[in-house]
Amino acid sequence: MKSNRLFYRTYIIVLLCLASVCYEQHIFPYYNVMQVIISGMLAFLFVLRFKDNKYKFKRNYIVFYLLFLLMLVSNTAAALAYGISGPMNFISVPLFFVTGISMYIVLPGLFERDPKLKHLVLQLIIYISLLLSLFSILLEFAGGKFLIWSKPYLTRNASIYYDPNFLANILGVGLLMVLFYKDFSLIKRIVISAIIASAVYLSGSRGGLVAIAGALVVYLVIFSKLKNWKKILLLIIVLIVGFYAYKILYSLDYFRIYQGSNMREEMWTWAAGMSLKSPVFGYGYGTVEHYLQQSGFTNASTHNSFIDFGFSYGLICLALYIYLVARSLIRSIKNNNKGFVVPVLLFMIINSNTILYSFGGVGFSSILYTIFIGILDLDNIKYRTSSDNKKYSVDGV
Repeated sequence: MKSNRLFYRTYIIVLLCLASVCYEQHIFPYYNVMQVIISGMLAFLFVLRFKDNKYKFKRNYIVFYLLFLLMLVSNTAAALAYGISGPMNFISVPLFFVTGISMYIVLPGLFERDPKLKHLVLQLIIYISLLLSLFSILLEFAGGKFLIWSKPYLTRNASIYYDPNFLANILGVGLLMVLFYKDFSLIKRIVISAIIASAVYLSGSRGGLVAIAGALVVYLVIFSKLKNWKKILLLIIVLIVGFYAYKILYSLDYFRIYQGSNMREEMWTWAAGMSLKSPVFGYGYGTVEHYLQQSGFTNASTHNSFIDFGFSYGLICLALYIYLVARSLIRSIKNNNKGFVVPVLLFMIINSNTILYSFGGVGFSSILYTIFIGILDLDNIKYRTSSDNKKYSVDGV
């Protein structure tokens, strides 16, 4: 039993570390190779744990309906009808089914059975965010170049990722986790939070900053267990601080008003109109970039996970996807699960409206997003049932 636990702990830590470097500037050109490696590792994990998770597979029928429909519309009607289907569709989408189940059911199940693994993974995510933050701060103070890294965009601040928005997403996850992570001392949480928050600012990600603020406000008002008068007091403080922070950042041109939405609104309007023309089947897996460029846009996606999802797979799949996410949050209320997972998931839901990651993907953001939805969607989130749980009593999971 101990050897099995050690194997899974090592395996999952290696998997997450590999996923966390996918967006690094020098590795990103080989992103497809990284996708194959990570998908293979998740598929192998699925096979290893299949028998043990049979019951959980059965009770998560909504996920199977969703993933089955994704395979159907991607491999047959939509992709074939619009003439963009290729061999990769018949490989990628079934593999997407297996990896999605592995992240949504298998990994949360392992956390449930092995609290130390959960403890290690949570700390790993925080320390990855901290390490990325330190690199970004060093890069900024070194004038835009540090060791092998340089700014990806001259008009943007520091990032060792190919896109500062993806960096800000990971940092936002780490920041919210450490704020609510009670296994760290108060001083340690303050220091790490300050470092990560500084790196979020330096990333220049408008969407990331707004998503962090939005997640905190929604969590405070709806999900926290504080008494009403405390909620009101904290909300007033947050709104006052937020107002003055906005004024300062606006004066520094942090929000880059002159850039507008970088064509996001135009792409969203276009994609919504296209989706209404093919609401049942969508346009198939991997077709967003093709149709965008055919319509005169230069982007590879609409920079909105929900719109991309509806465009690719149809409005039925989109409705199931939204239902799955909403159900996880509703179950978190019913199970009295009020810890860090809720604000992190709220942040990722808000931020996925400005950058692209989604349920079941194998990029680092997509993996964390899927795992957190799976954790909250468990019927019974009760981890403290053994002596091991008492030793690793991570609040909020």
